[in-house]
Amino acid sequence: MRAIKIFILFILFSQVSFGQNNCGDFKNYEESQKWIKEIKQLNPDERKSKIFERINCEQESEQDEIDFWLTIIISGNITSTANKFSKEQIETLKLFPSKKIEIATSLCESEGVYPQKCNLGFVIFNQPENPVLNEISELKNIRLKRRKGKIIIKLESEVESDIEFEVNHLLKNHSTTLFAKTELKKGHNKFIFKRSTNLQIIEFEINEKKLIIII
Repeated sequence: MRAIKIFILFILFSQVSFGQNNCGDFKNYEESQKWIKEIKQLNPDERKSKIFERINCEQESEQDEIDFWLTIIISGNITSTANKFSKEQIETLKLFPSKKIEIATSLCESEGVYPQKCNLGFVIFNQPENPVLNEISELKNIRLKRRKGKIIIKLESEVESDIEFEVNHLLKNHSTTLFAKTELKKGHNKFIFKRSTNLQIIEFEINEKKLIIII
């Protein structure tokens, strides 16, 4: 009898765990789009928080556990669902400023598409114009340009230091990492890097304080 009780408790626990992993999913397509429209009405910080709640849940879910998935688009290039990203990659996406994250309804809103298999909607990460993190107070007037074939970073510094840039694909495929040692001078500085098709993440630190740029 005790073994039967333990087995029943195991089944109940499994069901609860599975239920927690389905993101409280929507009953139908119309309900899913109501959620998207409500999220769009929030201020940028609240919207970002709600989007990442959903992304975090989807990242831990299997394909058949959710009916309506968000499609992630990064500056017009990368298109995927959250479960194809690692947790580290999701943390990188959280660096994007709230105002650079948009959400759009499913394309099933278009005539002739519904009721085919529909996604929940699109989360669009747009290229930031400024560093996403600057802990180095001595760096001023940072200007970023993404030109054909190259990335240009201009900044003014109040200190001199030997630094090492780490340049990587935005989602940190470490086989593409470039380390570049150089000198940070007092006054005006200009750094040029080769540009890839997708967004890149560029960072360096001084005294354990970081500058992170997504460009």
